[in-house]
Amino acid sequence: MPLARPWYHPRALPEGKTNLPYRETSLLCAPMVRGTGTAHDRRMQKHRTFIRLAASALAIATSGLAGCGSSAAKTAAPAPTTTTPPSAADTPYCDTALRWQVHELAPVDDSSPTAMKQWAQDYAAYVKTAAGQAPPAIRADWARSRRGVEHTFLPLLEKYGYSMARLQTQGSTAEKALLDRPPPPIARAQDHIHAYDGTVCAATRPEPADLTFKGPAPKRYCALVAADNRAADKVRTDGMQPEAIRALLTSRAYRARQRGFAEVAPNEISDDVATVLRFDAEQWDPLVARNGYDVQRLLLDGTPAERAILNYRSPAVSTASARVEAYDQQLCPGEAAE
Repeated sequence: MPLARPWYHPRALPEGKTNLPYRETSLLCAPMVRGTGTAHDRRMQKHRTFIRLAASALAIATSGLAGCGSSAAKTAAPAPTTTTPPSAADTPYCDTALRWQVHELAPVDDSSPTAMKQWAQDYAAYVKTAAGQAPPAIRADWARSRRGVEHTFLPLLEKYGYSMARLQTQGSTAEKALLDRPPPPIARAQDHIHAYDGTVCAATRPEPADLTFKGPAPKRYCALVAADNRAADKVRTDGMQPEAIRALLTSRAYRARQRGFAEVAPNEISDDVATVLRFDAEQWDPLVARNGYDVQRLLLDGTPAERAILNYRSPAVSTASARVEAYDQQLCPGEAAE
């Protein structure tokens, strides 16, 4: 199930390691592998929330294995529910969004100023290109987001020599707040961009449903969420290699977790879990297997219909996926972020 999203869409990584922005949030969330954008949120979110745009595309690429349910609360613009003609996704803009997501699959050590500087340069190039290619529907949003990135976020990184440690110890309260949360106008613009990238480019997974669930969640269910995320995190942090994805999705442990989800799904989402599991077995797993478990190539070279399956954007599963994601974030937050 889905991952996280961007001014930085964080992804869960080992302590001290973080993946900078844009890509939402999650390709490796196949079957019931949840997205874990929050582990990173809790540990390093301060360092890159400003870059929300950059992480969203990536989440897709890791959706099957890389943690698909983040525990951080999100507010996003409602995504269109209509089906987009395939031609709308076959554009230079969507190609750029997808390529950035694949770029973001590679972990970035934000404790290294050298690594952060390179990432910032890559991000600046991506923002400039995407803003120049943006379709009319989000052109103004991209212009606003680009101004925020170029005039506020990137200069802030440069001011402290791309050292997150220096920024955290020497930065002002206002400067650190900018990393925690983009200014509202920029956040709204990026929400619109994220919605477009998800529904038109099929580059991100659906946002968690705007619902409130009452707990507590079954302990065994949350334990399965945690186990899925640990397995997914290992594959993601190792670079999303096809053989590692194959090993994960064909393992006995994975199949046992899938059976477990079917057996202990909470009543509130039991139908949704069943829908997601059926979708995984009938569409997600077969698609990934047919493509040699190379989700990065599938993300870049797949058809719009294939990307919709990969990112749970298919009408057959999008609503159920969003409901399960919301439940996991609200009632299994610690487990989902591990």
